[in-house]
Amino acid sequence: MKPRLVAPLLIFLATLPTFLAAAEPARLAREVLTEEVIAGETVPVGGTSITAAGPWAFVINSPLCTIFIYKLDYTSMRYSYDQALAAPRVASCALGRFGTVASASGDVLMIGAPGSILTSQPPLRLDNSGAFYLYAVDDQGIWAPKGLVGVVGRLGRRYPPQPQQDQEFGSAVSISRIAPDDDKYLLVGGAPTYDSGTNAVAQDNYLPDCKNQTPLAAGCDVGLVALYSYDLSEDTETNNGVELLGYVEGTEPGQNLGFAVTAGNPYALAGAPGTDSSPGKLLIIDKREAQTNGDGFDNLVWLAGDANTDQLGQEVSLSGTLVLGSSKSNARSWRIDETGGTRNYVLQPSIYASNGGDVSGSQPAAIGVIPSGATIYRDPLSDDPATGSDTGDAVLLDVKQDLRDGNVGNTSDDDLADLGLDIRLTREALWFANEAAQRAVYYQYPCGFGQRLVNRKYSLISIPCDLPQGTTYGELFGGTINGANVTIGDRSLIRLYRYDRSQTNPDRTFTEVVTDGVIPDDVLRNSFLVIYADRRYFAIPDGLGSSNGTPSFLGIDSDPNGRGAAVNADDAKFTAVANAGLGANVRRFAPVELKPANTDVSDKPFVMVSNLYPRAFDVNNLVIEVIDPPSGVDVVELFRNQGLNPAEGTVYVYDPQALASNPYLPITATGTPGFDQRIAPYQGFYVQLKEFIASEQGAEVILYIPQEE
Repeated sequence: MKPRLVAPLLIFLATLPTFLAAAEPARLAREVLTEEVIAGETVPVGGTSITAAGPWAFVINSPLCTIFIYKLDYTSMRYSYDQALAAPRVASCALGRFGTVASASGDVLMIGAPGSILTSQPPLRLDNSGAFYLYAVDDQGIWAPKGLVGVVGRLGRRYPPQPQQDQEFGSAVSISRIAPDDDKYLLVGGAPTYDSGTNAVAQDNYLPDCKNQTPLAAGCDVGLVALYSYDLSEDTETNNGVELLGYVEGTEPGQNLGFAVTAGNPYALAGAPGTDSSPGKLLIIDKREAQTNGDGFDNLVWLAGDANTDQLGQEVSLSGTLVLGSSKSNARSWRIDETGGTRNYVLQPSIYASNGGDVSGSQPAAIGVIPSGATIYRDPLSDDPATGSDTGDAVLLDVKQDLRDGNVGNTSDDDLADLGLDIRLTREALWFANEAAQRAVYYQYPCGFGQRLVNRKYSLISIPCDLPQGTTYGELFGGTINGANVTIGDRSLIRLYRYDRSQTNPDRTFTEVVTDGVIPDDVLRNSFLVIYADRRYFAIPDGLGSSNGTPSFLGIDSDPNGRGAAVNADDAKFTAVANAGLGANVRRFAPVELKPANTDVSDKPFVMVSNLYPRAFDVNNLVIEVIDPPSGVDVVELFRNQGLNPAEGTVYVYDPQALASNPYLPITATGTPGFDQRIAPYQGFYVQLKEFIASEQGAEVILYIPQEE
């Protein structure tokens, strides 16, 4: 079964021109974090390093060994200060360089301390051997160090697989949760100045001054990457829950393997930039290929730099679709191709001017490539980066100039020099560490970021914002195309359909928009079906709502548009459905009013609705409410149990890649083979009203769109 209205309109595709220009999405203003008050004392946040995961963000002041923890407020979609942690060995923390790097996933925070001194093997004193620390959040939302109380009583300290002076293990760290509801993690640590060789000993004296020789002696600074499994539930006073899976040494002097690492279970990605003028390499390790002796891994994959790269592997990032590596001159990407059951890495023609800046990816929301804090490539659905002169899904953001223009704190060249050297891109925000100015900066994109529209193909999209009253169709979907101002209704350039709950056609609840007029309040939480003559974005334009303040993300307490504020998942009306299996990770719901009851039981209209949030959700967490039915008893039930559709719990998404007779993909609560049960961020979809609703005279039907963590 599929909606019957739209497919015939695909005939229109052949008539559209292809020469139009793409539009750029808007963005929200930056937030700058400079200091917090701890025990009555004002302390700079430092900005040595930053990381974020789920609702948490961590800004670290390494010289003070202090971790500032911020939590995402799901009402305002802003981060607020939550707590601070004083790291172990505060009195001498500078020696360990605690917080030089950090990584977070799920309920665990991993902190690198490459300057740590290992003294567990007297009489050795291994300066800069390095270590990492683990912290975890408890059920009350309190973060604390984890680990074995042993080895000179240092909580949370984990040592490298090969203790060695000056190897600086922990210069790069990364953590990846195995599954959302699991306590198991993959940990990766890098020791870029590790020395190998048959005569190597812990004190690094197998070759006198090997690091000062030209050329470098064999085995000098080859680097090392180590992979661990970690079970949070087994981290106790008698067992630290960490198990070494194996490690990989570099293959040539000065390779510096482990200079940068990232984990994306079951894979680890490491950078090996090498010495000056080296093209550099990336190494991909599959933890499932661990050798039985616990030392190495089989089937290693090396991705080599080329004439266009200068020490590739300065920074690395691994999403579900791309491998990213930054060099001192640019960044390269490889597309992950798993066709036919094998995993291949296909070099992309894109070359990004990274200037050694950081890269960060977050699937499915974003890819980031930051040349000294300047450019973001991000698309909620397609992860489509730029290719050559085509900016693709890039949002150009010059952070340095933005801070200068806003006169935000310290804006001298010296204070901005390290912007982009440590970033973290999540589904809600892009974070910048800025230690030179003792601060952290973040940008959020939950509201009005937009979605790329496929050339000459229909797209189902949503409005993800509480827009100011008086917003027009022209402001959202019009604008300048090919040098001309496009008027909504110019069908040679655009066709636009909107939800219309008063539509009397039994087969549909949407109607074509033919003017630039004001968008009715009652349609703003439903989908739009739109087709452009060329690739464009749906996006909130810059300056929209300037007289009413910045458009805000759904979930605010006040609702100036009168559309009904989003409600928390712990609201009384959701108690029953929570007991019936509502996902524990649901935070809030946005109510969408559907077409009212009709006397004709054969009237089973398709309704255009949408995911209003920047995170995917499971259709099993959709909730339906029937208010004031003839029975007099309101019904609040999970979608999969009550069912809006004769095929219980089925919704449909439009596939813009398909020009077949049925371009609608079913998504079911039980899972359709070949598809999962999730609706992508900002994705529009169809539901179909069921007969029992249409026969309930006077009943009001509300569909609640879940916001998952």
